[in-house]
Amino acid sequence: MRNVLCFVLVFTLSLAVACQSDDDDKTANNSYQNDSDSTRPPGPYGTDSQLPPGPDGTDPNVPPNRHGTDDTTPYNPDSNTGVDDNGIYFQAGDWQGYAWTDIGPTEGGTVSELSADWVSGAGQVCISGTLVADYSSLGIVGMAVAQPRGSSTYGAWSPAGHSGVRVDIAKNLSTNIRMELLTAAGDAYCYDNLPAGGIDLSWSDFATECWGTDGTRYDGTAPLERVQIYAPGDANTVVEYDFCIHAMHPISGSGTDPNPDTDTGESCNEADREVCGNATGTHCGYSYEFWSDRSGDCMTLKSGGNFYMAWSGSDSNVLARKGRRPGTGNEVVTFNAPQYTANGTSYLGIYGWMKNVPAASPGDLVEYYIIENWVEYNPSSGAQSHGSFQTSDGATYALATSTRTNMPSIEGDRTFIQYWSVRNSKRSSGTVNVAEHFAAWKNAGLPLGELYEVSFVVEGYHSTGSGDVVMTMR
Repeated sequence: MRNVLCFVLVFTLSLAVACQSDDDDKTANNSYQNDSDSTRPPGPYGTDSQLPPGPDGTDPNVPPNRHGTDDTTPYNPDSNTGVDDNGIYFQAGDWQGYAWTDIGPTEGGTVSELSADWVSGAGQVCISGTLVADYSSLGIVGMAVAQPRGSSTYGAWSPAGHSGVRVDIAKNLSTNIRMELLTAAGDAYCYDNLPAGGIDLSWSDFATECWGTDGTRYDGTAPLERVQIYAPGDANTVVEYDFCIHAMHPISGSGTDPNPDTDTGESCNEADREVCGNATGTHCGYSYEFWSDRSGDCMTLKSGGNFYMAWSGSDSNVLARKGRRPGTGNEVVTFNAPQYTANGTSYLGIYGWMKNVPAASPGDLVEYYIIENWVEYNPSSGAQSHGSFQTSDGATYALATSTRTNMPSIEGDRTFIQYWSVRNSKRSSGTVNVAEHFAAWKNAGLPLGELYEVSFVVEGYHSTGSGDVVMTMR
């Protein structure tokens, strides 16, 4: 029923640009160490290097370790900021990754700590603080753009098919705010003086020297590794800053999709196939699994993420599903099952497993459900409640947990925990942003672990019924 990814707590140090507007300002900042080019401002860290100081604070050509601290131990607060953002995860359209706040290379500034996962367009993320009188004192909030949950390394995101970035911020103080794109090759491109409210920026709006007229424009081809929004310091005065991000995500250009089978559900070259015994595999770019504790029922694999199941076991438990293994935890699933019907207990929704879940007493294994529709029995009604939350589309889901003792699982018969997120208003079609539910479980104090799969499921329990599902997952 089930593939792998860790929700490991990761705290990452950002790269940031500290910029000057003219030579007089540059001269006023006497902390620059290696400004070998007098015709332009020094690099982002007050030196002629594009990289921040190393762990000892002296070598501008050695970046900090990947945990974002100045030592080699994950999760420890950085000695400059005292901030440890504890594995906060952002999803911003096609960008997903761990997030951080930081003060840049100059000590003495302050920045607030992130407190919860964030999905662009669903709520806001805010930071505030004070910058010392130095151009390289910064108030930064940043994120990796291609980092699955649990990964301790950055990925590279291709901007192909996208024309730029949508940004929507609120300025609680009248401070200059910049946005910066950081490529996998180590280049930094920024946009100066973001306006309050929403703005669509093209790739060419970003430049290596966004504070002036020189510099190279970003051409939208180099893969990106991180993005960040920050308040820059001023060499002549202390700066107070306070801003919030409401939305930040890449915007489509051509609208083309390089992965039609997996992402759009368009026809693939594989024929429909019937599966009548317990089996796992791949079909049309998706993983699938059919599982039943009795014989006689079947699942039909159809084009893309589509599938059909009919079952007739008044004393059996049967599940049919298609999805991704291990998945990322950031999938957006669109489904349509208008003919879903059951006589007895049945569930329709997102399904999967997590392994190595810390503090998931009585074990380290979790089976999770995001229930969009149910018949006869609401699984949250007899479970331990953990409150409720509202998704970005305005729907309310009840959060709950239950324990299964010595029952079938991906690791054989054993005891495990179930996480539930049950929609109050049932439906048989719609779109589910999976990341919102993982964030809700985490914010409710439920630990997360290594993701084994993200699938769309039809399940029957001591019932008869059928479900014909059209599903896409991106």
